[in-house]
Amino acid sequence: MPFYMLHPKELEATQRQKNAIIVDLREAKEYQKWHYRNAIWMPYCESENWVNRFCKGQIYILYCDYGNISLLAARKLSLRSITAYTVIGGAKELKRYSM
Repeated sequence: MPFYMLHPKELEATQRQKNAIIVDLREAKEYQKWHYRNAIWMPYCESENWVNRFCKGQIYILYCDYGNISLLAARKLSLRSITAYTVIGGAKELKRYSM
């Protein structure tokens, strides 16, 4: 299953169309400072079984600080046949388009 790159301005429409879950992969303090509306927090670094928290058949939109970690995460999910999008530029760019 492939993973996809998503421009921040396309996040809301994609989330609605695909009924996707938005996942913030950043540290807790960063999530608490700001997170995209309705994003759930699932820190990438806290669990070796991190990937097991995701369900096949569900679509996910992932973001981190700058897009690097979410790209790695989307790739890992795609290897498990889970559809994932990674937000280009991460939270930094999301903030520009969501304010």
